[in-house]
Amino acid sequence: MTAAVALLCYAALVTLLATVGLTGRGWLRRSPVLGILLWQSISFSAVLSVLLSAVSLAAPGAAFQFGLGRLLQACQAAFGVPYPPREGLAGGLVGGLALSVLLGRLCWVGSRTLLAESRRRRRHLQALALLGEHDQARRVTVLTHDTPAAYCLPGRCPRIVLTSAARDLLPVDQLDAVLAHEFAHVRERHHWILSSANILAAAFPGPGLFRAARRELAELVEMRADDYAAARHGRAALAAALVLVAGGQAPRAALGAAGSTVALRVTRLLRPAEPVSHLSAGLGWVGAGLLPLLPVVLLLAPGTLTALSAQMAHICPLPWS
Repeated sequence: MTAAVALLCYAALVTLLATVGLTGRGWLRRSPVLGILLWQSISFSAVLSVLLSAVSLAAPGAAFQFGLGRLLQACQAAFGVPYPPREGLAGGLVGGLALSVLLGRLCWVGSRTLLAESRRRRRHLQALALLGEHDQARRVTVLTHDTPAAYCLPGRCPRIVLTSAARDLLPVDQLDAVLAHEFAHVRERHHWILSSANILAAAFPGPGLFRAARRELAELVEMRADDYAAARHGRAALAAALVLVAGGQAPRAALGAAGSTVALRVTRLLRPAEPVSHLSAGLGWVGAGLLPLLPVVLLLAPGTLTALSAQMAHICPLPWS
């Protein structure tokens, strides 16, 4: 019970601190890559802690003492003879049921979300095959439309789409900048980041953490693509291109250069802030790496400490023991 309670408390604490402390923070926008990693690490750590709390209730009491060897011995004993879980039969049933429900919901929502996204992309690809014109020089698909727009269709056969209005309106440097923005989405697989955030927000709609992560990650991947394009074609060219294509909306299956955050991103490009200090960046990277490990530590700590105390008492018995 100790590990289960500690894990649930940890999940609640991480959810609260991340939702209050990271949402809308300017320093994350100064380093979108670090911000993306932190939000993903926090989300994964919160989900893992809840899953492990159920495992802690369902597993035999000796399973988490001294690592894999003791785990295998406990599981063998559990299957070979009647071996009560740590909290007895009731705790084992509650833990097993909770684990099954959580994993089942994640798998169900995840499969539905990915299949729906795949269907939308496939339908859009079919429409582009009929209506689009392939530009061999720029390796993009040009779609005849009066509104300037640019977006990418990710997946196994990614496609960058440009409307004829954008091709005719944007100067060469601005056109190259906005296409580099879309290429960054494809190159860095940003659709997987957004898909995972969508799955967690849909599977667990209660906690505000996953809604905040979905919103923040959608903003941060655009800023990361902006940085990629600006480093190659200049901030001014990209900012001007974003203003011109701001009215174009990408379909649900795609990632577009426009959107509700264009004004914020243009301001960020034209008035760049000081980069995150090396100390802050280092602490952020270390924190992002350690957060997923903390639930495992909380799971193993009580059983390991109990077993160590028992062994120490056996090796060095106290006078009053």
